[in-house]
Amino acid sequence: MLNFCIKYLLFLLLLCSLLLPAGCLKKPYYPGKDYGSFHISLVVAEEPGPGIMQAGAANLKEIVLRLVHGKGRMTREEVIPFTAGQPMEAVFASLYPGKWELTAEAFDFEGIVLLSAFREINIEPGSTNTVQLHLTAAPGLLELTLDASKIEGFGTEITSGRLYVYLNPASGTSTIFDLLREGIFLTARVSLPAGTFQLRVAVPQITDYAYCSPYYTVHIRSGRTTQLTIIPEETVNITGIIDFPPTTPNGLTLYREDSLIHLSWEEVLVPDLAGYRLYRTDKEGRFRFLAELPAGEYSYTDEVTGGYFAGRIGYAVSSFDTGGNESLWSEPAYLEAGE
Repeated sequence: MLNFCIKYLLFLLLLCSLLLPAGCLKKPYYPGKDYGSFHISLVVAEEPGPGIMQAGAANLKEIVLRLVHGKGRMTREEVIPFTAGQPMEAVFASLYPGKWELTAEAFDFEGIVLLSAFREINIEPGSTNTVQLHLTAAPGLLELTLDASKIEGFGTEITSGRLYVYLNPASGTSTIFDLLREGIFLTARVSLPAGTFQLRVAVPQITDYAYCSPYYTVHIRSGRTTQLTIIPEETVNITGIIDFPPTTPNGLTLYREDSLIHLSWEEVLVPDLAGYRLYRTDKEGRFRFLAELPAGEYSYTDEVTGGYFAGRIGYAVSSFDTGGNESLWSEPAYLEAGE
């Protein structure tokens, strides 16, 4: 019995010796116990000049900020009234540590999103975070409808098509969207950046088509919907608002002198104008990036060789500002063969 008690006492002493150091350890940290905070400052980079953004910054009503964490399990929202000429601020306190997704949308008085921004932020436990947001032009929507009723094979072996949008005129590549059948039509509804782009459609696709359209130029305005209806071999109908800052250059004129083509246009009077971009049609009739000029130059001489005058050649010009915003393209100007 004595031996048993001694063994039991030794066991208790050993157990206490093992547990005693644990009392000196720091308490375990549980993520989310120490909340962080997030301070957002919104600054208007520039005020619109005369005739610029007539439905833009001058008509902004409010900015809605949304924070999302854990795939929507936690959300926070703040609405800031738009105040021209003054900084706007918002503070989100008691944020659970981890990665949050921040979305900012600037609405006008019609409820249209004109500007937007998105970024991911990481909240460390107990931290205070500050950031300035740069809101840029929000995307617009393109609603395209192709009357496919007269395309051979449509409705039997052909039930879909492709939309090819050339978002970068300096590149020969396109962004491809599917056209889906709705009765006798093929349709697409896609979000595109604000600006001017060229596109074409092919049924069922460009590499093996029963129908391929010519190139069309569309203007996408921030937060607006542009509708494009294509009827093969008939008039194309484009509707929608085609206005986007900075001001589109006007008065593009062409004058040919042998192999030289002289271009000129009216100067764009924008305080932060950075320059102009020129576009010229290729042999297929699609506009490609040609040149970029500084703000003080509003004329250009292009030397054309390689048989361009077998048909016609076209030019367009846009303006861009120091913030990287590009205007809509001007109305194209063309020279026919022999002119």
